[in-house]
Amino acid sequence: MDPVTAVGLASGIVAFITFSTSLVKGAIQIHEALDGSLEENRSHEAIAAEMKRFAIRLLPPDDSRLSGEGEGANKVHENERADLEQRLDYCRSQLDLHLTFPNKTSLDALVEAAKSDAGKLERLRSNVEDLRQGIRVAGISAEAQEQIRRLVEVQEDAFSSIIQSRIAKSLAFEGIHDRFDMVEEAHLKTFRWIFHDSHDSSVDGSSYGSSGGDATGSLLGRASSISGKLGSGKSTLMKYLGDHPRTRAELIKWADLVVAKYFFWRPGSSKQKSLDGLYRSLLHDVLESQLWAKARVASWQVQTEFAISEKDVRTAFARLVRNTSRNAKHCFCFFIDGLDEYQETAQNDHKEMVKLLTGWTTTAPRDVKLCVSSREDNMYMYNFSDNKRLRLHELTRFDMEAYAWERLDDISDQEAKRSLVTAITDRAEGIFLWAALLVKQVRDQLENGADFAALVQVVDLLPDELDGLYEHILKSLSKPDRKKAYQTLAILALSRHWRLPVSLFACSFLDKYNVDKMFAEQDDFAETGLDGMAYEEHIKLSRKRVNGWCRGLVESATGSIGYAHRSIPEFLDNQAIKDEMESFLAGFSAAEALRQLTLA
Repeated sequence: MDPVTAVGLASGIVAFITFSTSLVKGAIQIHEALDGSLEENRSHEAIAAEMKRFAIRLLPPDDSRLSGEGEGANKVHENERADLEQRLDYCRSQLDLHLTFPNKTSLDALVEAAKSDAGKLERLRSNVEDLRQGIRVAGISAEAQEQIRRLVEVQEDAFSSIIQSRIAKSLAFEGIHDRFDMVEEAHLKTFRWIFHDSHDSSVDGSSYGSSGGDATGSLLGRASSISGKLGSGKSTLMKYLGDHPRTRAELIKWADLVVAKYFFWRPGSSKQKSLDGLYRSLLHDVLESQLWAKARVASWQVQTEFAISEKDVRTAFARLVRNTSRNAKHCFCFFIDGLDEYQETAQNDHKEMVKLLTGWTTTAPRDVKLCVSSREDNMYMYNFSDNKRLRLHELTRFDMEAYAWERLDDISDQEAKRSLVTAITDRAEGIFLWAALLVKQVRDQLENGADFAALVQVVDLLPDELDGLYEHILKSLSKPDRKKAYQTLAILALSRHWRLPVSLFACSFLDKYNVDKMFAEQDDFAETGLDGMAYEEHIKLSRKRVNGWCRGLVESATGSIGYAHRSIPEFLDNQAIKDEMESFLAGFSAAEALRQLTLA
């Protein structure tokens, strides 16, 4: 109920109570009175009778005679009265004239002054425009002109910045760069071949350039499409390219460069997997590059908050590309990752989306460059030129060797280590994620004191496919750890659905939740929650525990937990895995657990 309605209701209740009280009191008085009337009414009746007697005494004895005399006098002086009324009307009109004349004169003067000021303002506007364009204005000294020009530029820059900031804020959406931020940074010694660093070599001494740089040339110069198997590291390479200073250094030779990026993400929100999100993200990055004027739409207004429709966003982006083709001062490079993660609509399927992207380069073939990545689906393999495609899983063998070699530094026997690294890269077949998970399994066995023969057995027994590897990892866990792994994955899935990040700190209380379903609401939790540890120690222990029971399926590098790869939600959607999860999660409520962990 709104405040006004509430006040009206309260007033009505008070009035009703007051009326009811008076009514009851009156009924009691009537019942007790001898003549059945109220004392107040009898008092009023006595007063009325007295006033009537007083009024009768005031009447003249012969009222009819006076009335006749009055009518006669009125007829005798009727002409005089009419004359007086006419003279009064004339005086009134003269008085009004004298009072309004000065005001009219003042108003006329104001109108003339306004016309004069308008002329001066027009001349001033014309002079300012001339100054803005660098034209000298007669009657103003050169020094004054320069000062005015600087003031105008400052004002325009400030106004432009305000508009730019407000439009950028309206284009932004929650999680606009979340997927980009979630992608793991490339390992220090990986992807160097992309920039022709042929002096780098693999663990067996062969040159990176012999397989990478010489085979593909510079990605920035020759390729516009990166394809690869699931888990081959496409997103990591796209992030590496988008952030690397060498990328800008290479492209700046092409033109005054603007780089924008968008990473499609199937598990994310609607705008993280749609064309609307793509347009908004790219335009948002363009705004940050001071080129907002090319994308302006006439209906956008300068106000604190306003909504920009999907139609306006598309119109703005189309205008941006068209204007770029007419003025090659600025050129664009768009990094778009995960085309296969795009969510189709009834109007725009994957084919329409590919047609849209290639249309940008058709409109401005020399001014817009695309670098896209996808799985090797026919839609992308046949719509992007073969001679502009880089098949990543064919080029990352040395990257995987370098990664595995450094991560297995606890193996002192160099020959044994080289043999194991070679076996890992052979089994991986270009799937970097598979190699990374396998290396983690080997490292875990090293921590448990396994010998070299046991390590080789670990490598040989792991399934080749990612889904098989995920299943193997889960089944290798003890039942208590597997239960906590499924609990963590269920909480993570629910948090993604509700767009609620789960911090590593919150996840650390999962053991407490399994003991007490209301642990976060206990009176003494604030004092005992950290078990006497410092916050940093608690986080460190929590990361170790999560890694222990999830074995690489969940990552926590950013302080919040997340899937190690976007293929994991697809794996968990398998009916057999769902059935197994349900058997382990009987009696477990992911929603209630998430609530308690968040409260903690």
